[in-house]
Amino acid sequence: MEKITEKEMLAIMGGQVTELSACDLVIAEGNAHGNDPDYDWDGWNKAFDNACL
Repeated sequence: MEKITEKEMLAIMGGQVTELSACDLVIAEGNAHGNDPDYDWDGWNKAFDNACL
Protein backbone atom coordinates (compact mmCIF):
# COMPACT_ATOMS: atom_id res chain seq x y z
CA MET A 1 0.00 0.00 0.00
CA GLU A 2 1.38 3.38 -0.92
CA LYS A 3 1.78 6.10 1.65
CA ILE A 4 -0.33 9.23 1.28
CA THR A 5 -0.01 12.67 2.80
CA GLU A 6 -2.42 14.21 5.26
CA LYS A 7 -3.64 16.59 2.53
CA GLU A 8 -4.31 13.66 0.20
CA MET A 9 -6.18 11.85 2.97
CA LEU A 10 -8.35 14.90 3.59
CA ALA A 11 -9.07 15.14 -0.14
CA ILE A 12 -10.07 11.48 -0.24
CA MET A 13 -12.31 11.96 2.79
CA GLY A 14 -13.96 15.03 1.25
CA GLY A 15 -12.04 17.51 3.40
CA GLN A 16 -13.70 16.27 6.56
CA VAL A 17 -11.65 15.66 9.65
CA THR A 18 -13.18 12.59 11.23
CA GLU A 19 -12.47 10.69 14.38
CA LEU A 20 -10.52 7.55 13.68
CA SER A 21 -11.30 4.27 15.38
CA ALA A 22 -8.66 2.28 17.23
CA CYS A 23 -8.63 -0.10 14.27
CA ASP A 24 -7.98 2.78 11.83
CA LEU A 25 -5.07 3.95 13.96
CA VAL A 26 -3.51 0.47 14.14
CA ILE A 27 -3.80 0.09 10.36
CA ALA A 28 -2.27 3.55 9.84
CA GLU A 29 0.63 2.61 12.11
CA GLY A 30 1.27 -0.53 10.07
CA ASN A 31 1.09 1.42 6.81
CA ALA A 32 3.58 3.94 8.16
CA HIS A 33 6.11 1.16 8.74
CA GLY A 34 5.57 -0.49 5.36
CA ASN A 35 7.95 -3.41 4.92
CA ASP A 36 10.31 -2.45 7.77
CA PRO A 37 11.78 -5.76 8.99
CA ASP A 38 12.87 -4.15 12.28
CA TYR A 39 9.33 -3.09 13.25
CA ASP A 40 7.53 -5.10 15.95
CA TRP A 41 5.09 -6.86 13.62
CA ASP A 42 4.15 -9.43 16.27
CA GLY A 43 3.06 -6.59 18.53
CA TRP A 44 1.27 -4.94 15.63
CA ASN A 45 -0.59 -8.18 14.85
CA LYS A 46 -1.77 -8.39 18.47
CA ALA A 47 -2.88 -4.75 18.41
CA PHE A 48 -4.72 -5.37 15.13
CA ASP A 49 -6.48 -8.43 16.56
CA ASN A 50 -7.53 -6.47 19.66
CA ALA A 51 -8.68 -3.36 17.81
CA CYS A 52 -10.13 -4.75 14.60
CA LEU A 53 -11.47 -8.25 15.18
